[in-house]
Amino acid sequence: MSQSVVGEGQNFLAGDYLAAIRDFALSKGVNAKTLLEGSQLSIDVLLNPPQRVGEISMHRVGSNLVNELDDPLTASIEYGRGITLNVHGALGVAVQGAQNLVDAAQLLQQYISTRSNIKEITKVVYDDYISLRMSARTLSAKKVADPVRFFFDFATLINFDTLGRRLLAGYDIDGMSVINIDMPEPENFPYELLKDTIEVRFNQPFFEICVPKEWMFKKLSIDNTELAMAAADKCESELAELDSKDLIKEIRRRIREAQEAKPTLDDMASQLYMSTSTLQRRIKEQHTTYQKIKAEERMVEAKDLLANSDISMEAISERLGFNNASNFTKSFKAWMGVTPKAFRKEHSGI
Repeated sequence: MSQSVVGEGQNFLAGDYLAAIRDFALSKGVNAKTLLEGSQLSIDVLLNPPQRVGEISMHRVGSNLVNELDDPLTASIEYGRGITLNVHGALGVAVQGAQNLVDAAQLLQQYISTRSNIKEITKVVYDDYISLRMSARTLSAKKVADPVRFFFDFATLINFDTLGRRLLAGYDIDGMSVINIDMPEPENFPYELLKDTIEVRFNQPFFEICVPKEWMFKKLSIDNTELAMAAADKCESELAELDSKDLIKEIRRRIREAQEAKPTLDDMASQLYMSTSTLQRRIKEQHTTYQKIKAEERMVEAKDLLANSDISMEAISERLGFNNASNFTKSFKAWMGVTPKAFRKEHSGI
């Protein structure tokens, strides 16, 4: 990103969230020295938070906060309920101009990376609910047993529910949100604090909040349309700051993590909220092509499967999107200089 990241870690969270943690910590009697211990951040950063703070430093600050709290589970709910839309910067202002919660969810999904590049939001439609599913972009954010991750991720979903209800304040809404959590149920979880508003379910496959579908299409009152549009333009500008090298990393990650067919160029452009021609141009700036990137990632996955699994050649070729095992063998040999069978024999630890 063109804006520098203060503190440790190449990945970042917006400095506004450091300010929110600071204020919450002070309200709980946690002093600044304790909050910053081991974070590589100075006291000046607490007074004047930068635009972006490194993920490692933010995690340390979060850990210091959680360790000082008498009841982190209750505090997580309190923290999530206390964050206003304005804490989310230009994205929060843009959301206030949405036609309905579906539009608000689209803005969140589109511009979340301007606030943090360690998480992403995916909208999933169920029969009676629409889900906002949160997943990790980085390995460090995938520590499922991390109490700091639970505190802030759970607070984020509580915040989504709180802000959604505030945007719907003019309606008499029925029903409850559902928060699914991909972690075991902790002891003494404060269900009573969420009674009649949110149902919490643990040991679920995803970390998400599910909102009744009927809520999502209720028209929101728009007070500052021009300001909201200007905020959306600012989000778009911040998104455009994504360095082409970082863009290549993101493309590789999405190709690598695709569960089914690998995305086409048009698919990838759609996922990244840009035109196909713009994506091609930005990839070309790095002296490569989408097809080359895709081929490289397929070979990386092929080598991993050959060395670390006993999956058949037919299954590997199908998983990687080849028409048959013969085409896979030809491509692999052209890339590596040996056949898949020979590579497996030499490198397999199975």
